[in-house]
Amino acid sequence: MSLGKKIAVNASLLGAGRMVIAAMGVVTVGLATRQLGVEAYGAFAAATAFATMAGTLTDIGLWTMGAREIAKRPDETQRIVGTILVIGVGLSAAAAGVSVGIAFLLYPGSENELIRRGILILLLTIPLTAPYGAASAYFISQQKAYLGMLASFVSSVVTLTGLVLATVLDWSFTTIMFAFAAAYVSQSAVMVLLVRGEVRLVPHFDLGLSRRLIAWSLPLGGAMLMQALYWRVDLIMLSKLDSRSEVALYGLAFKVVDAVIVLPTFVAITLLPEFARLAEQRERFDEVMQKAFSAIQVATVAIFVLFVAYAPQITQIVGGADFAGAAPVLQILAIAVFFSYFGAVMAEAFVANNRQGQLFWVSLSALPLNIALNFALIPALGARGAAVAFAISEAVIVTSVCVLYRRFAAFPRPHRPAQVAVAGCAMGSVALLKLVPPIAAVGPVPILLVGSALSLLVYAGGLYALRAMPREIHANLVLPLWARLRPQ
Repeated sequence: MSLGKKIAVNASLLGAGRMVIAAMGVVTVGLATRQLGVEAYGAFAAATAFATMAGTLTDIGLWTMGAREIAKRPDETQRIVGTILVIGVGLSAAAAGVSVGIAFLLYPGSENELIRRGILILLLTIPLTAPYGAASAYFISQQKAYLGMLASFVSSVVTLTGLVLATVLDWSFTTIMFAFAAAYVSQSAVMVLLVRGEVRLVPHFDLGLSRRLIAWSLPLGGAMLMQALYWRVDLIMLSKLDSRSEVALYGLAFKVVDAVIVLPTFVAITLLPEFARLAEQRERFDEVMQKAFSAIQVATVAIFVLFVAYAPQITQIVGGADFAGAAPVLQILAIAVFFSYFGAVMAEAFVANNRQGQLFWVSLSALPLNIALNFALIPALGARGAAVAFAISEAVIVTSVCVLYRRFAAFPRPHRPAQVAVAGCAMGSVALLKLVPPIAAVGPVPILLVGSALSLLVYAGGLYALRAMPREIHANLVLPLWARLRPQ
C-alpha cells in the first residue's frame, strides 16, 4: 500500500471513528449537563481537565519516541516495548502521587470538595496508562493507529452507557465520576487485548535503552506537558477567577473543540514512521511534508467555517438553552483550532529529526504568556477571555514552530490560498440560509445536519471548480469513496 493510501485509510478510519465518538460525546455531555446542572458540571469540567493534565505526566513523550525507534529498528521491537512498559509503570506511580498533592493544594476547602473528589476518582485509572502506552507505541510504529481509535470507541460506549444509567437511575456526581473512570479502564483493557499475538507486553529492564528513551522523550514530554497545561490552565484559572457558570460554558465549548482538535494527528501519527525513515532523504522528506500540509490546509478551512457558522446550533444541541453563552466561546476557540492543525503535522517532523527539544522551549515560552493573558482577560470577559488567551497562545506557538522548521527543512508552500479562501467563503455563505425565518424555525438539529452537509458539498464543489482540490485527497479519498457510492 502506498503512503498516500496508508494515510487515507488511517485518517479516514480515525476520522470516522472520531466523529462517531464525538457524536456520542455530544449525547454524553448533554446528559451530564442536564443531570448535574450548571454548578456541578463546572466541578466535573474542572476535575476532568486536571486529570487530563495529570495523564500527560505518564507519557512524557515516551510513546512517540518508542514508536519512532520501533519504526527505525523493527528487529528490536520486543525489547523496546518491554522497556516502555517498565518506564511507564514508574511514571504512572510518580504522576499519581504528585497529582494528588497538587489537587489538594489547588482546590482546598469545602467549597471545592466536589472537584477534589472527581480528581481522586479519575486518578485511580492512572496505573493503566503503562500497558496502554506500550501497546499504542507499537501500533503507531506499524501505522495501525486506528486500533487505538477502536479502544476509544469502546471507552465512549461505556461512558455513554454510564450516563444513560445515571439519568435513568438519578445517580449522584460521585457515581457519574466512577462511570467515567470505568470508561478509562475499558480503553486500556481493549488495547491490551488487541496487541496480543503481535507483541508481548512483558516488562524488560534495559538500563542503557531506558536512559536513551528517557533522554529523547524528556524534551518532547516537556513540550507535551506545557501544551497540556496551557490547554487546561485556562479552565482551571477560570474556576478560580470566575463563577462556576463561566467554567461550565467554557468547559462545554472546549469539549466540542476537543473532539476535533486532534484530527490532524491522525495524519501525523501515520507520517511519523515514514518521517523517521526519511530523515536523511531530504528531498523525499520535503515532498511528503508538502502533500500533508496541503491536505491539512484544505481540511482546516472546512472545520473553521463549520464551527464559526454553526456554533449556536452546536452548543444548543450539546448543552441545551442554558448553555447559549458557549456559542461565542466556541467561535473564538475555532481560531485556535485553525492554527493548531498546521502545528500538529510539523511537530512530527521535529520528532523524526530528533529536534523535539525545540518544541519544548517553544511550549515553555508560551505558557507564561497564556497565564498572563488569562489573568488579564478572564476578570473582564469570563469564558470568552479564556478562549481569546488560548487562541493567541496557539497562534504564537505555531508561528514559532514555523520559524524553527525553516532551519532544517524546506517550508511547505500554501496550497492555492486564494482559491481555497474563495471556496471557504462560498461554504460559509450557505450558513446564511439559517437566518431565513422559515428555516430558523425548524430547530438546531436539522439546521446543523442539513446545513453542514450542504456547506461541505459547496466547499468541495468550489475546490474542484477552482482546481484547488489537492491531488492526494482526490486520488486517495474522493475517488475511492465515489467508487463505493456510485451505482454499479
